[in-house]
Amino acid sequence: MQNFDNINQTRLTSEIAVYDSGVGGISFLPTVRRLLPAERFVYYGDLANAPYGDRSQDFIIERAREIVAFFRKRGVKALVIACNTATSAAAATLRAENPDLPIFGMEPAIHLAVKRGEKRIIMLATELTAHGEKLRRLLTAEAGTAEIVTIACPGLMELIETNLIKGETAAIKEYLQAKLLPQLTEDCAVVLGCTHYIFLRGLLPQLFPGLRLYDGNLGTAQNLRRRLAQAGLLCLDEGQSAAEELPCFGLPPEKFAAYLQLASSLKY
Repeated sequence: MQNFDNINQTRLTSEIAVYDSGVGGISFLPTVRRLLPAERFVYYGDLANAPYGDRSQDFIIERAREIVAFFRKRGVKALVIACNTATSAAAATLRAENPDLPIFGMEPAIHLAVKRGEKRIIMLATELTAHGEKLRRLLTAEAGTAEIVTIACPGLMELIETNLIKGETAAIKEYLQAKLLPQLTEDCAVVLGCTHYIFLRGLLPQLFPGLRLYDGNLGTAQNLRRRLAQAGLLCLDEGQSAAEELPCFGLPPEKFAAYLQLASSLKY
């Protein structure tokens, strides 16, 4: 666990950085902004190097180091890795190398699904996450009596990045049906193990009515609030908020705005 005891309290009202390989982490922003309305956020989508799911762990760590260095120069008070793949590959390294910066990762919501009594759980994940040691340990710790099926989804992130926002859903629907239909049973749930996949919350119920969906957004946002409060870094004065000002780097502004609007419309 990180030691926040010596964090400079002048960072109280500085920004919280949110980082992903592309647009996926944007799906986290509406949730965390609702929970922390007084905070300022800044977003980095590493679109030039996406997708991360097919990259090596060493590559992802090096890119994450560069982005952390960028944010540190900006003076952020915390970093959220809003990317399951980057969390799995790089979070431990980043925390070890930046002990004075609170760093939060995104975990698949296996625990929540099990806690709510789900007996058969299908987890959709990128290749790197699906085959990573971090996920294996998580499943061992959290599975309990539930049956958990992990499905690697190469190519799905790219479809979401390029097709979804344009309303071109035919290829996405075909992909999801091919992946899920062989595994779906009468009573099962799906964990969206990549922040990109959270954008499918509008599409999946159309294909599979009544399907219960889980993601890690709220849990990560709650953990962020709790840990910042413990460290004395939580901004409570909503007069400090700059809710409409959300700087974005690495993505075209119009793409960021479109996906942020889509994320804000998702139903839970």
